[in-house]
Amino acid sequence: MSHPDTIARLKQGDTAVFSEVVNEWQGMVYNTAISIVQSEPDAEDITQEVFVQLHESLASLRGEAMLSTWLYRVTINKALDNEKKKNRQKRGGLLKAFFITNENEEPGHFEHPGVLAENKEKATVLFNALKKLPDS
Repeated sequence: MSHPDTIARLKQGDTAVFSEVVNEWQGMVYNTAISIVQSEPDAEDITQEVFVQLHESLASLRGEAMLSTWLYRVTINKALDNEKKKNRQKRGGLLKAFFITNENEEPGHFEHPGVLAENKEKATVLFNALKKLPDS
């Protein structure tokens, strides 16, 4: 199915095409999200939010960019927003530290589908380094 045809059919409300788009791109969206948020539940939520936003944005979609590019960019933005929200909550105050015992898991303690057992240690080092990078 060609890109302009897909967008045109999506705009017409073709639910079969929407299902095809979700089936084709949900893996990429999920893997992109989990590589940033490092949490399966958060990555699943972000994946769902991306496709909800796609559905809500159909009328304003232009055919200038590839659909995959749009999905990737929205996924990155939602994942980064999720991380910013978590960081704001972390800095939420001293009282929070007294009442919340396990606010965040250590990076590397999640099951990323792309990380094999022998690479978990390397992944932990990588994710720890990524956490130290500034938001920009």
